[in-house]
Amino acid sequence: MSEVFWLLIGVVVGVVGDEVWGLIKRRFGHLQHQTKVRWFRRKTDAAAHARNLLAIYERNGLSTSLYALETVDGVVLPVLPIPDDRWTGRMDPEADSPICLSGTERVTFPFDAARIERMRQQGLKLWDGSILYSTNDGALGDKLSVGVCNYFAYVDVGATVLAESASISGKKPVLLSNLSSFENALSGLLTPVVLAAAATCVFETEDGPVVALQHRSEQVVNARGLVGVAPIFGLEPNVITGHRSKYGILTYNLMKELLEEFFNQKEARRAGDSPKVGDPDSLFDSPHGQRLVEELDSGRINLYVTGAAIDPSDGSLIISLLAHFTSKEYAAYVRRTATGSWESASGTGAPKIELRALHGEATDSLMSIDAMIASSIYSLDRARMMMLGRNAESN
Repeated sequence: MSEVFWLLIGVVVGVVGDEVWGLIKRRFGHLQHQTKVRWFRRKTDAAAHARNLLAIYERNGLSTSLYALETVDGVVLPVLPIPDDRWTGRMDPEADSPICLSGTERVTFPFDAARIERMRQQGLKLWDGSILYSTNDGALGDKLSVGVCNYFAYVDVGATVLAESASISGKKPVLLSNLSSFENALSGLLTPVVLAAAATCVFETEDGPVVALQHRSEQVVNARGLVGVAPIFGLEPNVITGHRSKYGILTYNLMKELLEEFFNQKEARRAGDSPKVGDPDSLFDSPHGQRLVEELDSGRINLYVTGAAIDPSDGSLIISLLAHFTSKEYAAYVRRTATGSWESASGTGAPKIELRALHGEATDSLMSIDAMIASSIYSLDRARMMMLGRNAESN
């Protein structure tokens, strides 16, 4: 009997020991993962990289290639603006200009799969979708020729570029050779230079114009934790399975991203890579989509390209947009129904999409690379200048 008793005791102790050891391993693994995530976030801290980029360009005599704000004194951004206004002006919602899609066949550029997997392990949401890239290989014209490529190639190039701004010292072969100016970046030396947009959405309210802002979540590829305009997005083709959207490339992408980033419409995600989607404009059949189309088609949304700039933090070409929503009723609708998406984070009790006064000290104070994404500051500054110009013309 005593042998059976001690045998049972041994079994119990063994089971308990296995459970305790499993708990310790899981706990240690969790702590190890959290340590790696914190290290990754420190290494890719967007504000620190922006400060380094400013210093790198200044040290190498390239500060004149950077953008100085026009609505806030003394602020210089680490972005390389287009040197003229060739692409600036009112948008025709149905036209692709200033972009010219040269073809819809996707080009697959090589990328470091192991790097992508490491980034996924740090908590980033990544999938290999399709994105537009510049096919320009010489002097710039009035339109920019673009093709379609794999998103992972952009992520890989972006990580390579970002690594060069981890410190001020050391060699910077991409930054100083391929990203020394706007024209240099689009000369064809760096591939792919993908297209993205930073859209400043201005809504008219009883209290004056307000702008939509967001805090970027920790799951996005770039500028995690910083404030940005909303929406911010990579440009996808407006042609799906041979069917073109009613709207031009910029308008289609803006409308799609408004539905995703403001109203969390899941059908808008990865729409261009879904074989089930035959009509790009089927995205706008939802209640939010129908309301948005009504605002646009009735002329209550005025769309503008306000500028373009190269973002040296990831090597992308940013198209700066202004969407001016003139209906106060629609502003109230957005304030009431916009939930935000996984791309934006929220403080306790704070909305994911914040409507803040377009002008004033509170907004001025945010327009710093320590608080806001540099490309978003650029877009907001350009939008404020255009709004001021339009108001001056109307008075």
